[in-house]
Amino acid sequence: MKSSCESIESNISAIESAIDSLSPSENPSSASNLSQNPARAKIYGIACRVKYLVDTPENIWGCLDESMLLEASGRYLRAKEVHGLVTACGGADLDVMSRFPLLKHQWEIVESFKTQISQKSRERLTDQDLMVGSYADALAAAATIDDLNPEQVLGLFLESRRLWILQKLAGLVTDRDSSSSSSILCDVMRIIRASLGQVGELFLMALNEMPLFYKLVLGSPPGTQLFGGIPNPEEEVRLWKSHREKLESAMVLLKPEIVAVSCSSWLTSCCDEIFGQMANKKRLVDSIESGDELASVQKRVRETLDGREGLEQSLEQWLMSVFGSDIESPWNQIRGLILKERKDILEDRLEQAFVRRMKEIVESGFNDLKKEISKKMILHHT
Repeated sequence: MKSSCESIESNISAIESAIDSLSPSENPSSASNLSQNPARAKIYGIACRVKYLVDTPENIWGCLDESMLLEASGRYLRAKEVHGLVTACGGADLDVMSRFPLLKHQWEIVESFKTQISQKSRERLTDQDLMVGSYADALAAAATIDDLNPEQVLGLFLESRRLWILQKLAGLVTDRDSSSSSSILCDVMRIIRASLGQVGELFLMALNEMPLFYKLVLGSPPGTQLFGGIPNPEEEVRLWKSHREKLESAMVLLKPEIVAVSCSSWLTSCCDEIFGQMANKKRLVDSIESGDELASVQKRVRETLDGREGLEQSLEQWLMSVFGSDIESPWNQIRGLILKERKDILEDRLEQAFVRRMKEIVESGFNDLKKEISKKMILHHT
C-alpha cells in the first residue's frame, strides 16, 4: 500500500509538471497559440487524460471509504475507456507517448481496483441491518464491475442472505438451551421475511415504480458531466454512451415467474439448513424439551412472521404501495407476492419440524413413564 501511494504521488507530480508546461494560461494569446499548434494541443489532451488516470485511485479510494460502491465502479469503467483511447492514440505516435513513461505503471495501479471493488461489493452484502438502498448500491456495483445480468445479481443477493442464516445457526453449535434455539429460529425467520421482501423492492415493479436495483444501475448523469478535466471529451462521451446502451440492453426486468422460481429454490435450500442436522449432529428444535415449550416457540415464530415488528420502513411502505392498504400479515403478503401461488415452503417445513419434535417428546415421555412403572413394579415384588 505504501509503495502504491508513493508511486501515485510521484506520478501525479510528474504529470502535473508536464500539464503545467502545456496548459494555456489566462492570456488569450497563449490559448490561441495552443489552438494553432495541433501537436502541442494533442500532447496537452493526452496529458490531461493521463492525469485523469492518475487521479482515479484517490477517487476510488474515497468512494470505497464512503461505501459509494457504484460510484467507484463507474469511475473505474470510465478510466478504462480513457486508457483505451490514450493507448490507441499512443500506438500511432510513439514519440508522443514517450513523454508519459509512467502510464503503463499507472494503469496497473488503476486496474488493480477492479478486484477490490468487486470484493467490497460482496462484503457489503454480508453487512446486516443496513438500509435496502445500501444493498442496491452494492448489487449495482457488482453488476457493472463484473458484468452480471439481473438473474445473476438476484442469485448473488440470495446467496448473501443464505450466509446470514448460516451465521445465525452457527451460534447453536456451542449454545444448546431452548431459549437460544427459539431466539435464533425467530431471527432466521426475520431474515427470510426481510430477504424476500427486499427481493420485491429491488427487482419487481410496484405499480409504475421502477425497482430499486434497476433505478440505481441505470441511473447516471450525462456523459458530458463525467470527464471533468479532459478537454474536448467527445470520444470519451461517445464510448461511455455506447457502454450505457449495452448495459441498458442487458438489464432487462426479471419476469415475476423467474423471481418466484429462484426464491422458491433459495427458500428450500435455506429450510434444509435450518431444519436439517447441524455440525453437532443436532437439529435446531432438539433442545425444546416439553410440549409447552414447543407451543411457546411455535407462537413466537408465528408472531415474528405475521407481526410488523422489525419490518423495515421502506419495505412496509413498498408493501402498502403494492396492496394499497394496511399490512395484515407481512409474511403472507410477501410470500404471495414473491413466490406467487406456490405452496408455503416455510410453513410446511416448520410444521414438519414441530410435529416431528412433538412426537419425539411424547415418545420420550412414554419411555420415561415405562421406566418409572418398571422400577415401581420391581420395588413392589421385592
